[in-house]
Amino acid sequence: MPTGNGITSATPVNLVVGAGVVLRNHAYFGASIDNNMFAVEREYFTPDLNGIMSDLMGTDYITRSVARIEATIPEVGSGVIQAGIPGAVVTPTAGQTLVEEAASRRIPDASYADWELDVDRLNGGQFQFEVDNAINTGSFEGELQDDGLFAPRYIVTGRIDAAALTASPWRIRILDVAS
Repeated sequence: MPTGNGITSATPVNLVVGAGVVLRNHAYFGASIDNNMFAVEREYFTPDLNGIMSDLMGTDYITRSVARIEATIPEVGSGVIQAGIPGAVVTPTAGQTLVEEAASRRIPDASYADWELDVDRLNGGQFQFEVDNAINTGSFEGELQDDGLFAPRYIVTGRIDAAALTASPWRIRILDVAS
């Protein structure tokens, strides 16, 4: 039986500390507050086989794998709002910018984007949590308050590209040097 505390010489650089920064199409999206999150949600099929009381190793199949990034963004410029409401129409005119519902129910391809959550590693390098072809699947909402920020929570969920069905729609990069 092993003994000790589990700490190795690699432990300090492998700790993810900090909320990181959010990027959309490789550009900073805006300041974030609260906690940011990256998740890969998977669903599996495992057959029930006659004659055994448990699930059989090697018979698990991934039926769904969807990645998402969550972030609370207090910046509410028109581009940030448009990313929060996929398909919304932004019309700038003299003295104002109007954001309103689209005429079509289908989300246009331009609303999908590659999102990243980048966190610096201790002693250099970076963790990059990436989700491709993602749109905000959460509601665009935030509380308006006298002593706080209007800060919608974005839940950007990746999609697979029909032209690249075998390409991974998400990835985690562990860089030795920050990019």
